[in-house]
Amino acid sequence: MFEGSNDPLFSRTDTLHRIGEIPLGITEVNLDNDKPYRYIRVHPRSNSRLLMSEASFYGVNEAGEEVEITGELICHNIPEENARKLFDKNYLTSISARQNYYWVGLDLGANHNLTLSRIVYCPENDGNMIEPGDRYELFYYDLGWHSLGTQTAVKSYLVYDHAPANALFWLRNLTKGQEERIFTYENGKQIFW
Repeated sequence: MFEGSNDPLFSRTDTLHRIGEIPLGITEVNLDNDKPYRYIRVHPRSNSRLLMSEASFYGVNEAGEEVEITGELICHNIPEENARKLFDKNYLTSISARQNYYWVGLDLGANHNLTLSRIVYCPENDGNMIEPGDRYELFYYDLGWHSLGTQTAVKSYLVYDHAPANALFWLRNLTKGQEERIFTYENGKQIFW
């Protein structure tokens, strides 16, 4: 669960988002929230592993722009060096803990007044996903591989407007990564071969 509170002990919390099943890759959740919180945290079920590599929080400032909300690391019953992995901007590092009761979060400061608009999180992974900032090139097969162009990812997905239907595709990460598999796109889903 992602929770918000104005109490450092989290004795009174609001649930901002509950993860129902382990997501694949980077997940964005828009929040319908009108309350500012000083403290936000990720709170796994008792006696379970968090298995999360990154979490970030966003709010809307006075100019109407969405900005990342940052703060001081806070944690309970987990070493700080382990807890820091949740906010280190590295999708290849993950929290590794299985205590009976623990959590990791941020103290946003006494003067914090932004309401949370969005949470972005990513489970433990091998880096084989669309990562914002990486450059990609998509190919389709028609008697040879043909490029549909290169893009630098802004979100955790790419949009190619002129991709042919019923085609075999190959996506290359030009920034890093070597794990590539051909795929088709059927009924709105990638099918890897």
